[in-house]
Amino acid sequence: MSKIKGIRINYPTEKEAVPPYYANFNTTLPTYSPKYGITPDEEAVIGSHKTNLENLLLQQTAARNAAQQATQAFDEELIAAEMDAKRIMKKIMDHQDFARSDGEAMGFLIESPQVNPDTAKPVVSAVTAMMDMIVIDWVKKGMKGVVIYGAVRETVRDLNLLSTSEDDHAGLAIPPNLVWERLDKDQRSPWEDTRKNLSLQPEIRYYKLRYIWKDDQEVGFESDIVKVVAEIY
Repeated sequence: MSKIKGIRINYPTEKEAVPPYYANFNTTLPTYSPKYGITPDEEAVIGSHKTNLENLLLQQTAARNAAQQATQAFDEELIAAEMDAKRIMKKIMDHQDFARSDGEAMGFLIESPQVNPDTAKPVVSAVTAMMDMIVIDWVKKGMKGVVIYGAVRETVRDLNLLSTSEDDHAGLAIPPNLVWERLDKDQRSPWEDTRKNLSLQPEIRYYKLRYIWKDDQEVGFESDIVKVVAEIY
């Protein structure tokens, strides 16, 4: 707002309110023009602004609506395109003469990386402790899956590691006499450990992974050992 001789001029601050403001000003101004010496050219300026603002607001509203419609149409087309493309891709892959190289050439299959099972080593990308499970994220690297091993669990009190929550997966110092057991086999990351604690105390759990290849044969090297405090009661 502006002040003239102590009088505060009311002028809209929200742009949607400006067109009706000018419509009223344009309608009432001619009544007072003779008294205040407002010329016809000045009245025309206000009338022009009033008309332009109304037209441009209509255009803006139409453009906004069109943009929303275009966005919705695009999203719907994305869904339809994915369904149709995957249907055709499945038909191609189910064909008796299907060759993987054809799918790679058409872009819906990615060229398989060269994997050496003898030297493959699983990578644990994240270990997340939750109230009801421990989540182990691992990298597949073109292998069939992994076998998950866990160490015999000890309470945090027994290990005197109350402040320990998770290692950085590098150079972990393992307490002596850990006994490992095969916990599970997983073909799709992440793997979830939902076993409850052996007692009503936090406990340290240790994990290591090894890749499996054809016929579920364990191959390559074991992953780095990771540990986490579990509080699943």
